[in-house]
Amino acid sequence: LNPESEVDALCDIWAYGVIYYELLTGHNPFYASDLAAVAYKLASFDPPAPSSVAQDCPSELDEVIGKLLRRRRDERYQSLEELQYDIEPIYLETRKREAAKVLRVARERRERNEIEQADSAVRQALDLDPTNTEARQIREGLRQKLEQIRKARPKAESLVVQATNKFGTREYDDAIRLLESARDLDPTNSRIGPLMLQ
Repeated sequence: LNPESEVDALCDIWAYGVIYYELLTGHNPFYASDLAAVAYKLASFDPPAPSSVAQDCPSELDEVIGKLLRRRRDERYQSLEELQYDIEPIYLETRKREAAKVLRVARERRERNEIEQADSAVRQALDLDPTNTEARQIREGLRQKLEQIRKARPKAESLVVQATNKFGTREYDDAIRLLESARDLDPTNSRIGPLMLQ
């Protein structure tokens, strides 16, 4: 069903709005239990703004969806190209906001010396917003750190083996010092933490 009897491109744009609304909110904006109630809603009901139904929906889309669903044909978007001009900036801004959130996670992980997880988060931020200069700087610093770790990994592994031997001979202080040195060289080594708790 659509709000008018004519069937043309503007009806398709209205139908696109219904589908878009449902994708964003999980609800059909004109749902009713029977056909008469649907017809009544189409003629007189303005659905609630998508952001009031779905909290994750950017409020900037409310106006776009509202324009797609206008009952008066001349108030609707007249082409999908016109719609795209309004959606594209919202899409890009939403990606930038998501990138900023992911970048906060990357910084936290870097502070906790979770280098590989920080690198993964920074890559995700750059996938969302390739223009983010802070993400690029952090990525470069992490890349250098990961390269240092890769080069130091054999030495760190050797220190872990030595520490394990020291534990075997009950030289606990020496074992802990060796493990701390290994952790400084390779904070990504998952064997070090459990050994230090022995």
